[in-house]
Amino acid sequence: KRQLSKKIGTLQLGFQNTNRTPSFIYDALTRFPVISHQPFKKENITNLFGVYENPKLAFKLTGDYYLVNNYAYSDSFFTVNQDVTLFNVLHIGAEKMFKLSKHLNWYSEVHFQQVTGGAPVNVPFLLTRNRIAFEGNFYTNLFLSTGIEFRYYTNYKADNYSPFTGQFFNQNTFTTSNRPDINLFFNFRIKSFKAFVRVENLNTINTSTGSFDKYNFNAQQYPTTGLTTRLGIWWNFIN
Repeated sequence: KRQLSKKIGTLQLGFQNTNRTPSFIYDALTRFPVISHQPFKKENITNLFGVYENPKLAFKLTGDYYLVNNYAYSDSFFTVNQDVTLFNVLHIGAEKMFKLSKHLNWYSEVHFQQVTGGAPVNVPFLLTRNRIAFEGNFYTNLFLSTGIEFRYYTNYKADNYSPFTGQFFNQNTFTTSNRPDINLFFNFRIKSFKAFVRVENLNTINTSTGSFDKYNFNAQQYPTTGLTTRLGIWWNFIN
C-alpha cells in the first residue's frame, strides 16, 4: 500500500494464492447424506486485487480478479462435484459519499461482477447499496445518524438450498427476481450510550391488502422475512 500524495490518495496492489483441500463436508467419510465423486483434487484460487482510496473526495475504487481451478461445489440436494477447468471471476466496486447539505449525506456503493469459462457459479451482474442519512454532532454530546437505506441486485440464478445437508447448491433453472430492499434506520450516541432502531423490508408491502407479504427470495421456495423491527443498545460503564 502506497500513498501517492495527500491530494491524489493511496493505492494498494496485492496478490494472494490459496491451495486447499476441499471442505470436509464434501468427503464421503462424513455423516452428511452426500454422494461424493471421489477423489477430489486440491482447490487453487488466485486473487489479484487493487484498492484506490481518495479520502479528500470520499471515494474508493476496488477491483478483484480471481483465477479458480478444481472448484468443489454442491450440484444437487445430495451430490457434490468438482469443476477441474480453470475459470475467472471479475469484480469491480466503487464507493462514494456525496455531501448534499450540512447534515445530509448520500453514501453510494456499486459493484459489478462477471464469471467466465462456463463455471458452476452464478452471481448478479450488478449490486448497489445506497444510504441517505441526516447526521451530525448535536447538543455537544449527541451524535445522530438517521435515514433510509436502499439495496438492489439484478436478476440471476441464485443457488438453491438443500435442507438435507444444510448447503446451497448450484442450479440453472430458477431465476431470482427481487424487489429492492428498503430499510429505515435511526442511530445515536450520547457519551457512552449507543442505540439503534431499524425498520427493515418495507419493500414487502402489499398495497392491495395493506400487509407486508410480498416477500423477496434468498433461494427458490425460501422467502425472506416481512416487515421487521430491530433494536440494539450498547452502554459502557467505567469504574
